[in-house]
Amino acid sequence: MVFDDLDLEGVKFNHDDPLVITPIIGNSLVKRVLVDNGASVDILLYDTFIRMGYNDSQLTPTDMPIYGFAEVECSVDGIIKLPLTMGQEPRQATQMLNFVVVKAGSIYNTIIGRTDLDIRENDEKWEKSAEDLIPVPLAPEDPKKVTFIGASLEEPLRGKLVRFLQENNDVSAWSAEDMPGIDPKLITHKLNMDPSRKNVKQKKRSFAAERQEAIKQEVEKLLEAGFIEEI
Repeated sequence: MVFDDLDLEGVKFNHDDPLVITPIIGNSLVKRVLVDNGASVDILLYDTFIRMGYNDSQLTPTDMPIYGFAEVECSVDGIIKLPLTMGQEPRQATQMLNFVVVKAGSIYNTIIGRTDLDIRENDEKWEKSAEDLIPVPLAPEDPKKVTFIGASLEEPLRGKLVRFLQENNDVSAWSAEDMPGIDPKLITHKLNMDPSRKNVKQKKRSFAAERQEAIKQEVEKLLEAGFIEEI
């Protein structure tokens, strides 16, 4: 199933994010389906596959893998051919599609280039580091101003460090708005890219409305503070 410019007639939007639609797959109404014209396969998550009333015996075995951004291989549970229906009569269309069924965890880790081992190690490191820290409020009038110090730090050094941090809390920046006017010549983040390699621009990824608004607000703060330039 393909979408082209004719499908955009009369549609007003200020971005080109992938579409989210509600079609009928098999005999089930699937409320959220991401349409990404850059994808090479039609993916059906295993949990959804089960809730639609299907079972493993209806899957066609396959050894075809899926590769994410980091080229991490994800195993496929199987393939099932189902009718996909879109629209309402009299403007309705049905087409048979081969859906690749994968478990949610495996495809998620493939997309972001992580393995189960990476996740376990990172979680263990985070839990251990969190246990080794204690919070230190820096300003009683602002509960958001909190930093952390090592729990193993002994007195009198701990008390001296806490007093020092509290007495100098005004020199810490808690947001981009606290640092306006800093010259980019002081420090600038640059990507260490090989000039002999061809640049590849990844497709824009969509976010939920509340996250999109939060990103917009943060970008506006950075623009106002002069940390990034509007192109």
